Amino acid sequence: MKAATAEAAAREAQQQTDSQKYKAQLAEAANYAEAARTVAFKAIDTLAKVARNQSDRGAVATMAEYIYRPLKNKAQELRTEYDGAPKPQ
Repeated sequence: MKAATAEAAAREAQQQTDSQKYKAQLAEAANYAEAARTVAFKAIDTLAKVARNQSDRGAVATMAEYIYRPLKNKAQELRTEYDGAPKPQ
């Protein structure tokens, strides 16, 4: 949730051509997305360690597909955008 809020603030700063705020908010969004990705990985890993049957393993696979991978992609997208953002003047 914090990553989405920071990303929205970055978009708003970008529209207002405030490159310093845009870059700062983008960095914050990327950091929050990376933190969410790490937490998701730990949760999935914990479930995988106690999986007892195919249903449990299916839940792990589903969580990886619909939670971990989108967070990983979003974190990477934000980091790439941050790296390509104009430098504040």
